[in-house]
Amino acid sequence: MDIYKPGYAHDALPGVLVIHGGSWQTGTNKEFMALNGYLAARDYIVVSMNYRLAPKWKFPAGRDDVLSAIAYLKVFGPEIGLDPTRLAILGRSAGGQLALLAAYTANEPAIRGVISVYGPTDLKFGYEQPAPKSLVDTRGVLETYLGGPPAKADDAYFAASPINFVTASSPATLLIHGMHDSHVSPQESERLETRLTKEKVRNLFVRLPWATHACDWSFSGPCGQITTYAVERFLQRVMYTPSKPVKQNRFAKK
Repeated sequence: MDIYKPGYAHDALPGVLVIHGGSWQTGTNKEFMALNGYLAARDYIVVSMNYRLAPKWKFPAGRDDVLSAIAYLKVFGPEIGLDPTRLAILGRSAGGQLALLAAYTANEPAIRGVISVYGPTDLKFGYEQPAPKSLVDTRGVLETYLGGPPAKADDAYFAASPINFVTASSPATLLIHGMHDSHVSPQESERLETRLTKEKVRNLFVRLPWATHACDWSFSGPCGQITTYAVERFLQRVMYTPSKPVKQNRFAKK
């Protein structure tokens, strides 16, 4: 795990666990360092993690690594200035699936919110509605990650799909997805939004009508700016509970 934190003395700060993408087979925690540094400069402890990759390590190895990271931060977070009672998880693409799945299954009150940026939410749906093979071999990627097609590994497809684990107690969720994403269909986020709303879970779906997959790769580009704005505002809302208004005594002297 790489740790980003303010370069000045501070009290215990909320933590953001960041999970990279890469079709569960590639990628490292060095991705999107600009956003990590940006959030650290705004009083968050950002922890960017690696996880075991397929094909050597199939599901649920990656999910278990995320859960282990959460457990680690709960115990040792104070040593790096992190408040273990205030955590959020942020993931992109494959990392979005891991972020959502961990947030919905960990049963951890410390997880105040979860952010998925163009992440898959229903892996069997994704298998049945694959991307154009000229862009990405969706079915091949899923078979490598989950151990085969749904006919052979149906239990893994169910267990790896965050949409199956939404309950009324699920943490607040921010979904960001480009509506021209040909790698991971925006229907994945739309269907999760419907499930979250049905269960009355606080959620927001930021639709980017012109955007494609990985549109936020340019931190200073339009998608990068909008994504950063949405993430920052969401974190402020879930991490910092507004103080209750002070009731005025109508009999007090003016």
